[in-house]
Amino acid sequence: MSFLKNERIKENWYRFSQNKTSVIGLIIVLTIIILAIFAPYLTPYPGHRGAQTDFRNTFQSPSRSHIFGTDDVGRDVFTRVIFGFRFSLLLSAIVLIIGVPIGTILGLTAGYFGGRIEMVILRFTDMMLSIPPLVMALSISAVLTPNLRNMMIALGAIWWTWYTRLVRSIVVSIRNENFIKSLKLMGIGHLHIMFKEILPNCISEILVKVTLDIAFIIQLGAGLSFLGLGAQPPTPALGTMISQGTFHLPTDWWMTVFPALAILLLVFGFNWLGDGLKDMLDVEL
Repeated sequence: MSFLKNERIKENWYRFSQNKTSVIGLIIVLTIIILAIFAPYLTPYPGHRGAQTDFRNTFQSPSRSHIFGTDDVGRDVFTRVIFGFRFSLLLSAIVLIIGVPIGTILGLTAGYFGGRIEMVILRFTDMMLSIPPLVMALSISAVLTPNLRNMMIALGAIWWTWYTRLVRSIVVSIRNENFIKSLKLMGIGHLHIMFKEILPNCISEILVKVTLDIAFIIQLGAGLSFLGLGAQPPTPALGTMISQGTFHLPTDWWMTVFPALAILLLVFGFNWLGDGLKDMLDVEL
């Protein structure tokens, strides 16, 4: 049994490794995660992640001592970009921790029981999906006090909808299979069937969607921060850094360009990784 499992792992890795951009995406994602985790030890000026200032070195262009230059109060942009990775990953993690379980449970419930329960859940889900995510997030963030925590709540409040739809469609395709009918005839409880028998068939699709969604959440979070409805200064959120840097364009371009490139790197990394996982797990989304 273990031999077959090892062979399957090797086969899946071979399929993944054939997609060169996916391997690059994996390398990018792992590198960014390591940088984010060990940011206090890997950055040259860890104190610059907050309100610390150095007015003797304001608006310094990229150099050996400040490879991404410094901002309007003398903080090292490279240090703040690395800590910005941490906040972007934290935002994605919290939003998905909120959205994925809620969407999965609702999708399982709707797909398994059908009938009126399915109709009520799907109508509410459709109502939420009819509102563009950025508009919904902007509305919630505008009502709440703009900060990182409320931005997480705003995005988490809408993110469950896609997982409800995804899981429900998978459950509908297998709920009438013979093995499900056999389990019901044997008197196996609904919760056991839903979470022990049906849910494992959804994991591959959920995993791929989670990977691809991280890039989307990072973009939305950066957009909200750029508009002043997300993380507030001196928090080194990438969107906030871009917003502050625009006031000093085009002369002090590094304040905007490097945080923007960091977002681009994050998005490409997770999208390429997600594409590779989709091919490896043979998932259609």
